[in-house]
Amino acid sequence: MEHIILEFREIIQNYEIITYNTDYNKVLFDANIYFKNDSILSCKDVLIFNEDNSVKRKYSFHWMDFHHKLIMRWDNAHYHKKISTYPFHKHIGIENTIEAANEISLYEVLSYIRQTI
Repeated sequence: MEHIILEFREIIQNYEIITYNTDYNKVLFDANIYFKNDSILSCKDVLIFNEDNSVKRKYSFHWMDFHHKLIMRWDNAHYHKKISTYPFHKHIGIENTIEAANEISLYEVLSYIRQTI
């Protein structure tokens, strides 16, 4: 995951990897990325490998301004069952508007942020 962050160094001021842990059935990534425009991206991405070879993924990419007010959050929490892309969705702005969204990766989130800032 760090190699993905480094691909976007032109927009990143700093970053901290809080947790990057792998074991036999789980990968956990938790980081904060600080952008040159003073916005922050809080990243949490967990992969769980089940005995039946299926993979469960839980993620949240929470992008906020320097006042910690929501710009956008992409996640797959199981709360918004009426969204057409359930469980994938995004929260937009301080109004917390919820919209359909496809499953997303850290690379795709950083690409979106690069285009936006």
